[in-house]
Amino acid sequence: MFLYQRWCEHRLMFRGIVNTTYLELDANAIKEIWVPDLYFPNEKRSNFHEVTMANRMLRINEEGNTLFSMRITMTLTCKMNLRNFPFDKQVCSMQVASFSYTNSTLLLRWFPVKAVQISKDVVDTQFIMQKVTQSECVNFVRQEGNHSCLQANFHLTRSVGYYVVQMYIPTILIVVLSWLSFWLNVDSVPGRISLGVLTVLTTTTQISSVNATLPRVSYTKAIDIWMATCLLFVFAALLEFAVANILSRKETMNGFFFQHVYSRDGKQTHTNYKSETKSDPTSSINKDCDVEGGIRKRTGIWYACILDSSSRIAFPLMFALFNLIYWPTYLGKTD
Repeated sequence: MFLYQRWCEHRLMFRGIVNTTYLELDANAIKEIWVPDLYFPNEKRSNFHEVTMANRMLRINEEGNTLFSMRITMTLTCKMNLRNFPFDKQVCSMQVASFSYTNSTLLLRWFPVKAVQISKDVVDTQFIMQKVTQSECVNFVRQEGNHSCLQANFHLTRSVGYYVVQMYIPTILIVVLSWLSFWLNVDSVPGRISLGVLTVLTTTTQISSVNATLPRVSYTKAIDIWMATCLLFVFAALLEFAVANILSRKETMNGFFFQHVYSRDGKQTHTNYKSETKSDPTSSINKDCDVEGGIRKRTGIWYACILDSSSRIAFPLMFALFNLIYWPTYLGKTD
């Protein structure tokens, strides 16, 4: 950053004394001339550039008008509200104030034209610079008295492209992948369990990677709502298989209670069913959902088939409804 300061010093007027319109002084000569004692109240750390010599320059014209410039690198603090992350908009400020002199001795004013300029070569991978506004500091009062203070406000909008590619699209694919278990037979226990557990663990890993890059805040962010909902969907798909598997173990639903899930009759029914499927390789569990003699068989397997068939429609519809609410809500918000 290049910091420019301009003031009028009548004691340095040299009209008619030196045959030139202005004088240029280097860093060594600047030590012998008064310069404003500016500092940055919201500075976290900073440093001057000293290669190959101190990057400072002072120019004085014959009327005593003085221009002082220096090159500084700074890291400033910025209070951010991450409730809408990663669709958030932030306003970060840079404050400049006098350290020793009060308002009665030194007053700071912005240049009337283009006081703060951003180079076109400056590119930020996380934020897009919308605009820059200048003002005076609000509620800036020190114990020693009122000191003149100026403030530049940088209006930033976060770039969501990275998060769409790295977070949103993968989690959408994981949720869709968990729905494949609804098309597998109820007796495909290893395949459906592996698919369900894999999607749950992958979603949990995604949540951990997101939180590792963000500050630990106590409120809920937009990305938290998305990740929690996706985790809920993949866990519900795994839970749906558990219910469907329990239903398939009961030959009839008459007098069915959860305390009878592991009853002897349930085990025998499951054994009989597996023996029937072995005797006819072309048979599938979906045949138990067929109509025989105009009456649909109301067995436990039939209820499991109905649960799977309903989940094939209900889960995508609910996830689509969630997207229709989520995206317009956060993309349409203005901070």
